[in-house]
Amino acid sequence: MNSKLLRTLGASLSVAVVLTGCNGLGKMIKKQKDINYSATPNPIEMHGDSVQFSVSGKFNPKLFGKKITMTITPVVKYTGGEKAMKPVVLVGDKATGSGQKISFDKGGTFSYTSEKFVYESGMKVAKIELRAQGQVKKKIKDFTPVEIADGTIITPLLVRNDEKGIYGKDAFVKITPVNQVTHIYYAMNQSNVRPNEMKSEEMKNIQTFINTNINSTWYEFKGIDVSAYASPDGETDKNENLAKDRAKSGSAAMMGEFKRTKTKTISSVKKNNTLLVQLKKTGKVSNL
Repeated sequence: MNSKLLRTLGASLSVAVVLTGCNGLGKMIKKQKDINYSATPNPIEMHGDSVQFSVSGKFNPKLFGKKITMTITPVVKYTGGEKAMKPVVLVGDKATGSGQKISFDKGGTFSYTSEKFVYESGMKVAKIELRAQGQVKKKIKDFTPVEIADGTIITPLLVRNDEKGIYGKDAFVKITPVNQVTHIYYAMNQSNVRPNEMKSEEMKNIQTFINTNINSTWYEFKGIDVSAYASPDGETDKNENLAKDRAKSGSAAMMGEFKRTKTKTISSVKKNNTLLVQLKKTGKVSNL
């Protein structure tokens, strides 16, 4: 009877050994160092106020058991605590349940992206650790935790937030005066403006300046300074009257250049030694 009992126990033990060998979980635990994991980025990085990373893995052929379900949970370990991310589930060829399929014959890869999580001060020296469990039916075994990333890049926190405005005197000039000068030469004892005087290079520059800027929003014509002279030779009264007549004819000639633009009604008012030019638009008069 004892002999029969021993035979029965031996047969039971043999069956148990065969069952354990067939599920592949023990073999996978023993060869877990052959599994290649990586994290991107490494070190992990802070963007704004959040952190996010990706994990990938590769299994060699004949490593991932056909009936195995493997659950991998990335865990962020840092000073003051740890934070478990959502898990990724991998399944063998004949495993029940859903997950990323890994072939026994060909091996395979998986990829995973974590959810975003808020950066905490202790995460400056954070580490990412993968904690995995293998399961065949009701049998569960833990894999050795694997560290795949070390540290956190926190460039945004290195920017100083104590900036202060500094005021200083600038070189801005609100108004820059622009002058155009021309000369009108008269015949001896004459006060009329000769036609060729209105065709000189200086006068052409005046004409170009007026035509270019008469309607410009960047220029404001303030007036025309007219200075007239006569030769000191001869009678003083006669020379003074000649100078006045030349001033009038010269002013009239310049007003004629403004009127040639044909864009505005132009009039003039003499004040002291300055000829004030009035440019009248529809419903508006501007003193320039």
